Amino acid sequence: MRTTWKPLSNETKPLTFLLITLILSLTYLTSNSFGFSESDLQKLKSGEKCIKCDLSGADLTGAKLSWADLSGADLSGAFLYRADLGQANLKEANLKEANLTGVNLTWAKLNGADLTGAVLYDAYLTGADLTGVKLNRADLTGVNLTWAKLNGADLSGQDLSGADLSGAVLYDAYLTGANLTGAKLTGVAGLSEEKRNQLAEEKREEETGLWRYLGQLLW
Repeated sequence: MRTTWKPLSNETKPLTFLLITLILSLTYLTSNSFGFSESDLQKLKSGEKCIKCDLSGADLTGAKLSWADLSGADLSGAFLYRADLGQANLKEANLKEANLTGVNLTWAKLNGADLTGAVLYDAYLTGADLTGVKLNRADLTGVNLTWAKLNGADLSGQDLSGADLSGAVLYDAYLTGANLTGAKLTGVAGLSEEKRNQLAEEKREEETGLWRYLGQLLW
């Protein structure tokens, strides 16, 4: 039996076109979805250099990656909860929105890395090189930055209250609007006199407010 194909009517053409467009869009999004390269992940696990690897969205919870070479790698959205990246090379790495909670990054090289929106809650960054790092919207709650190099780092608007910055180097760092109330700043280098005076004034105001509050309680 011979099949006869009828031409599309003017009424069905727009709907058919819309359906085809939707299918093609979904196909494109699926093939380009947020995901990592399996071969790159295996390369990393085998201890090989993983320069410019695609590890976006990878689950690397508790991974032992000390001394790993991940320079230029894409780790955006990766889950690195309590991973060990001590002395790892992460220069120019993309760590946007990555979860770095409790991660060990002591003495790691993060020069020029992008940590926009990353979670660094309780992370250890002692001695880490964070020169020129982007930290916009990053969560730095409880982070340990002792002896860290933060030259030219963008810390604008960051909440660093109570953070340990003892011995850190902050030359040319952007600190506009940063909250350093209660932060440990012993031996910090590169902190402008203006910022030091501002912190001293904030501390005085805090102490004055505390004594005023205690006086009201005892009155």
